[in-house]
Amino acid sequence: MSNTYRHDRDNSVVKKIILILYIISLSLGIYANSTFSWANEANFIRRLSIFLLGIMSLVLLNHTLKQYVFLVVGVFVTGYSYIINRASIEYLIIVIIIFSLSIIEPKIILKYSIIFILSNLLVLVICSKIGLISNLLFYRDGVLRQSLGTIYPLTFAAYVFFLCGGYVAINYGKSKILLQISILIIASIFLLKINGARNDSILTLLMIGSVLSVYIPKRFNKTISIVGTVIVFFLSILSIFITKILPYTTNLYDSLNVIFNGRLQFQYMLFTYYKPQFFGQLIPEIGLGGSQAPVLNYFYIDNSYTKMLFMAGIAFTIFMYCILIALVRRLINNDMYKLVYIILIVILAGISEDSFINSSMNIFFTIFITSNGLLLKGYKENLQ
Repeated sequence: MSNTYRHDRDNSVVKKIILILYIISLSLGIYANSTFSWANEANFIRRLSIFLLGIMSLVLLNHTLKQYVFLVVGVFVTGYSYIINRASIEYLIIVIIIFSLSIIEPKIILKYSIIFILSNLLVLVICSKIGLISNLLFYRDGVLRQSLGTIYPLTFAAYVFFLCGGYVAINYGKSKILLQISILIIASIFLLKINGARNDSILTLLMIGSVLSVYIPKRFNKTISIVGTVIVFFLSILSIFITKILPYTTNLYDSLNVIFNGRLQFQYMLFTYYKPQFFGQLIPEIGLGGSQAPVLNYFYIDNSYTKMLFMAGIAFTIFMYCILIALVRRLINNDMYKLVYIILIVILAGISEDSFINSSMNIFFTIFITSNGLLLKGYKENLQ
């Protein structure tokens, strides 16, 4: 047996272990956001498994220079914020996931991710329906919203949204078009009627455009992708400072605040009491956390990019935007327009909820710094 063959086999084993650990952490993340009594323990074990896969990836596998640079910069920024400024450790975990999974084929990661997300969500639904755990019920504008075993209806909805995004992403080319569209329509109706998740429902329906993009000529796809990228990134940045741009007393502010269910009010409060720091900072949030009763001094930032700027810091926010722009640019250059549209829709979702920067939800972190070779693997034969 040659040394090269043995090395490749060993690498394959390590990658499988890393993938298993990631899937375990993904599953535990779902239970950490559930009404199971051991949710906190699940989150603790989730973090341990992520640190373990990070160590294995760093020590046992070879990465590109760019990936090592990403790790060094990312760990320094998030580590400093966590140790010195007491910022959340979740941003360090995001860096570890992005780095560690960058050497595994994205299609494989997404495939197993959606299988286990679906399986674990079904477990929560069954357990909540037979009474083993709570199915928390909420009312908004006279509409009943079910959490289905999670701590809040929008939590369950976010998992379904990423489940749909992952499913569409692994089905490239012109196969199963009708099935993909049917699943997206059913999921959109489910999100609206069961979870009351209006934004997730609309964005899930919008993914039909990414499915149909395989019928659009390359030159038009490229133009749409470039224009769409500019618009989406502009909107994500604008959403951070919208309360600074719009006067608090204007009718437009009131209208937008109603549309976004009071979220602008909390961003206004955030800018009033805190200022963005270069490194991350501790900002106490008081959410519902599974409570159906009124929460005293409720304060929670749903906008992913506002939360990232204030809690992860200016340095990390700029860092992540650079990574995102580079990813979309590479996808466009490789004619992977369907994936471009999915990523842009995922970015849009981050404007109204914090799921984009939630490491237990956003399964697309795993492709952020993946090499072009791995990105194309499994897709190349299906590209237009």
